[in-house]
Amino acid sequence: MSYRVLHTAQFHAALEAQLEYFLAEGAPAARISVRLEELLELMDSLDALPQRFPVAELESAIAGIELRKAVFGNYLSFYHIDDEKREVQLLGFRHGARWPQLYGK
Repeated sequence: MSYRVLHTAQFHAALEAQLEYFLAEGAPAARISVRLEELLELMDSLDALPQRFPVAELESAIAGIELRKAVFGNYLSFYHIDDEKREVQLLGFRHGARWPQLYGK
């Protein structure tokens, strides 16, 4: 049985901020579009096997809930699995070198 993948407002805000940064730095819009599509495909594929990425220990401790992290190039996407509701909640997105942030409920 598959999970429903929820793209939270928090996830989209972090993603949009990163996209705005790329545009401001002069990255080609076509390249940004391709990478965004690849990222969203990866995130949407969590419907089948959300446990395949490791638990983000530090971020989980900060948030007070178990978070997992999917690596996408130099970036990390954070999500929470709700097994009772069969949902994957996409909560955050950041460059891997940036300091951990509070993700969660």
